[in-house]
Amino acid sequence: MRSTTVGYAGGTTKDPTYRRMGDHTETLRIEYDPEQVSYQHLVRLFWPIIILL
Repeated sequence: MRSTTVGYAGGTTKDPTYRRMGDHTETLRIEYDPEQVSYQHLVRLFWPIIILL
């Protein structure tokens, strides 16, 4: 992975925060080199963690 960014998307709440998301959805952006790691591999790593939360 080169970098990650988290944030909120798709809502109408002005300036959403962790405690005041309103109707936004939490998002994650991952920058990666597909020659080093595949998208499928990242998904296999990410989803088991989310399911446990």
